[in-house]
Amino acid sequence: MDAQPSDFFINSHSEINFLETGYADIFLTDSIWRGSYTMINKNIILSLQNSPEVPEGTLVLQFINASKLKKADDKTIWNKMKGTAIWD
Repeated sequence: MDAQPSDFFINSHSEINFLETGYADIFLTDSIWRGSYTMINKNIILSLQNSPEVPEGTLVLQFINASKLKKADDKTIWNKMKGTAIWD
């Protein structure tokens, strides 16, 4: 899922890829981080260790529908990607 449209000249792209193993890869600014996730009610709780981008260690995404999530702390809307990469 994308957080916002990407711009090649401005590093403003964020992305998360949920893996079937209960893990997710998340790209917030400059690095890809892997963490485990669980779903509680309509919240996806992503636990990351040793990530300076998420110093508290937990990121919460609220499930809106099958193609939209909302990041709980800053209310950013993440939309489902149409292809397999931001360049599609």
